[in-house]
Amino acid sequence: MNFHLEKLLLILAFIFSTTMLVTAQAQIPINNLKELSQAVSTNLAKPDWEELDKLCIQSVVFMKFDISESGKTQNITFSKTAPPAVKDMLKAAVNTIIVNGHAKEIRGKTFLQPFIFMYEVGCQNTLEDRLNKDQFHQNLLTMLSFEEPLTTPLSCTVLPPLMQSSKW
Repeated sequence: MNFHLEKLLLILAFIFSTTMLVTAQAQIPINNLKELSQAVSTNLAKPDWEELDKLCIQSVVFMKFDISESGKTQNITFSKTAPPAVKDMLKAAVNTIIVNGHAKEIRGKTFLQPFIFMYEVGCQNTLEDRLNKDQFHQNLLTMLSFEEPLTTPLSCTVLPPLMQSSKW
């Protein structure tokens, strides 16, 4: 009986490890600035739609991040009002970036990535309630108000906005 238990554990371990490999995000090599925003967009984590649609908001989040001289993503911070589910998804996507050795225009730079989102499927609120929760305009006005306050003037490259909405 002990032999069968060991077999079962091995099978479960194999299934679990295979599932982890399948769901892991692909790492995308970046060669130039144009590919940077495309890579973040391509690698947005499979969102938890149920969780995102509970937000019942339209808004924009600004993600600021640096790419070090060695090509690593670091110092990721978000607009103060960014929902945790959105921050987690964006952080996972930007952490998949691999900067190739010859991509000097990206290394040692700071980037600002706007992310526009509309998560409203399944909202039980009235249209008036949803309009009151619309944070889009307020977040545009406070776009440089990050979780970690800026200590020096921001010098960065603003990437093209990404957009995501509820699956209808």
